[in-house]
Amino acid sequence: MSNIELNRRRFLQSMGALTAYGSLPLGLARHAHAQDSGSPATDRVLVVVHLDGGCDGINTVIPFADPAYAAARPTLAIASAEVLKLDATDVGLHPAMTGLHAWYSQGHVAIVNGVGYPDFNQSHFSAEDIYWTASPENPNQPTGWLGRGLEAMPTLTTLSGACLQSRVPKSMAAVSYTPPAIPEPDSYLFQTPTNATERAAQLAAAEAIFGQAPAGEVLFDGLLAADIAAMDSVEDVQAAVAAYASPVAYGDDDFGQAMKLAGQLIHADLGVRVLTVSQGSYDTHANQAVMLDGLLTAFSDGIDKFMQDAVTGGFAHRVTVLVWTEFGRRVAENASGGTDHGSSAPMFLIGAGVRGGLHGNYPSLTDLDNGNLRMTTDFRGVYASVLQDWLGYDADTILGGTWTRLPLFA
Repeated sequence: MSNIELNRRRFLQSMGALTAYGSLPLGLARHAHAQDSGSPATDRVLVVVHLDGGCDGINTVIPFADPAYAAARPTLAIASAEVLKLDATDVGLHPAMTGLHAWYSQGHVAIVNGVGYPDFNQSHFSAEDIYWTASPENPNQPTGWLGRGLEAMPTLTTLSGACLQSRVPKSMAAVSYTPPAIPEPDSYLFQTPTNATERAAQLAAAEAIFGQAPAGEVLFDGLLAADIAAMDSVEDVQAAVAAYASPVAYGDDDFGQAMKLAGQLIHADLGVRVLTVSQGSYDTHANQAVMLDGLLTAFSDGIDKFMQDAVTGGFAHRVTVLVWTEFGRRVAENASGGTDHGSSAPMFLIGAGVRGGLHGNYPSLTDLDNGNLRMTTDFRGVYASVLQDWLGYDADTILGGTWTRLPLFA
């Protein structure tokens, strides 16, 4: 039997399971754009964490010394004595963020203040699209900033990008590549019918459709290559999970388990370069004190455990975590013990290679834009810094413009 026939048989045997995988990545081999800084850094990894729902940046990175803070939030303001101070500054972290604070104290956390863009959009969906595409002017464009970055890689494989969540965010959308969504390892499997009759009928239907395709037919060969790549990636993920028993005790919550999987995939050296994770919901219109405490506890603990894992697993020098949210919250609390949709918010970068400390100016709590914080740092400057200075890509090409980079990496 020829190799073509063997590959066709392997393809047909898995056809009944294609929908379990989702979108199949076609055109896996990619060419690189010209790079100002040379070739992309082939061993570096970016983990992008979305604090979904609009995290309250004011009670996350807290301006505790500003009297306007307590005045605007008579019930939600956190007492100065409880705030986790950041060096000799007049801001600090929410008291639930002890794990992240420890890494900040070691110089491995950069906090970028006042991140946003002009004419802020306060719709969850629109604001997400803007951050995902890196284009406030054209958020409906089909590709995302991370997807465009992945397609700048000299070689793109199925697991070059992966979304450790239930869906593939638009940030990872590319012209001819779709990364897999892996909310948990047990769900990343090919599933065929267990009933023998149903399985036989499904395979017969697949054979009727694809079995007569001539050798060398472009569409069939593309599907064949994508299917085999998908099967290989399933095997790789399962092997990575089985092979690396982390010595770190991650939390059982969804975010903790997603960060554990991130560590397993990076440690397995499968060629992973960009991972996305989502945690939420941070849409704290009511009962914010309790909700935010729980969310930030899980977030900080997940980051802390991941960084411990990176150190013990020997990949800390290769990883940067970027944390963002689609918008912050308004300065004044509302009547329901919460805060409403706002504008700018801090971003975090965590890793051995970051230049730790505070970056950018904290927005004024009194010079407001219709009750919202003004932007002091354009988010595209942060993206440009990550793309160019960490991943080694041509940020101008990927972002479609030139943005002032920040000194975020040592």
